[in-house]
Amino acid sequence: VPLLAKKESKFCQEHGKQALVLFIVEVANMIFAMFPIIGWVFGPLIGICLAIIALIGLVKALMGEFWEIPVLDSLRHKLKI
Repeated sequence: VPLLAKKESKFCQEHGKQALVLFIVEVANMIFAMFPIIGWVFGPLIGICLAIIALIGLVKALMGEFWEIPVLDSLRHKLKI
């Protein structure tokens, strides 16, 4: 929503891109979690970590701060939206 609604706001655009990258990683994790044994063990653990990251990002955005997700930030810079 911020990518479409607030095109003039750099803050909203960067948070929107970061949220989009996080969503894509969460979908990939759901697919990974379907694999027997390894996916069943690590899929939920990765999902919990992604939920914590999303919660931290939400809190930081509501406080008006920008927080770069350590590993996923390089993917955000590659988005040309």
